[in-house]
Amino acid sequence: MKSRSEDYLYRIRQFFLVHDSATTAEISKHLTISFPTATKLLENMEKQGEVSLGGLDESNGGRRAKRYRYNPHFKQGLSVYVEKDELGFIVFNSFGEVLEDGMVADSLGKGNVTPLLQLVSGLLDRFPRISAVSLGVPASVNGQGDILYAPHYEDLHGLNLKALIEEKFGTPTTVENDMNAAVLGYSYNDSYVEPSSSTFIYLYFGHNGPGAGLLVNGELVRGKSYFTGEISFVPQVHGKSFGQSLSQEQISPGSLQGHGADAVGQLIATFAAIINPHSVIFSEQEIDGSDLSNILQKSRTFIPESHLPELVISNWSKDYLRGLQRLCIELLLDQTSLT
Repeated sequence: MKSRSEDYLYRIRQFFLVHDSATTAEISKHLTISFPTATKLLENMEKQGEVSLGGLDESNGGRRAKRYRYNPHFKQGLSVYVEKDELGFIVFNSFGEVLEDGMVADSLGKGNVTPLLQLVSGLLDRFPRISAVSLGVPASVNGQGDILYAPHYEDLHGLNLKALIEEKFGTPTTVENDMNAAVLGYSYNDSYVEPSSSTFIYLYFGHNGPGAGLLVNGELVRGKSYFTGEISFVPQVHGKSFGQSLSQEQISPGSLQGHGADAVGQLIATFAAIINPHSVIFSEQEIDGSDLSNILQKSRTFIPESHLPELVISNWSKDYLRGLQRLCIELLLDQTSLT
């Protein structure tokens, strides 16, 4: 649990994410922090280089107020995502502005984490202000960073990526399932402050089999054993699971018809009956408008249309990276030391 001063630091940093500058009085008023406490915290942040003096406000008869600006490069973040045959990364500042991005044609197959460690090590050397790391993986991950279920990455079961990075580099790290990161990124919709409070499900068919990320009333749902979203196991009619129903389908925009559309339509109806989401999001790399029409037609046979979610197409890669950025920025905001 955060101390009061730690909470104040977090809230001040968050305030600067959406305000170009601020005076001590503005911080005190908007965050309900006493003026002396706000003064002390801002002065300490200035000494460390986290904020800088941006000028003095016009006088209203008294002493001119100092106006502070946040230094977005005081601390930087690194997000890395793991896909079947590649490691992608972005380095960014505290405002989410990308400083560098790239991709390495390698994977973590056979339990080999060397490519990941080499990538992180090289980026930390080149960007010494990186103060937090977020990793996205196509796997079920618990709150401690242990990989619990990783189809196609069996040798990674039980590996704690969070501990691995933190122990080797001393950098605070968070590890998240790829679909959880994607739905979180979609919910922020270019904002790094407050996500939508709606209920979304992000559905992706992917290289590693189908998966989903669930956000209920603005909160990620991970479940008792962090197995939420492993939709390939969802039973459907004719004694098949959702994964089995799609096993013979080659999904690409405009291709979802017949059995494939029926399987997805059933799944959407299941979502509607259990969670009743506002929207179900698909990747533009996999689905187009004609596919959505086919899915909706199938879903209507199970659930009245008034209860069905809006079917949306989005950029999965962009949403995924935005979600990883958000998780990393949260780590940056939450770091309590001013050193």
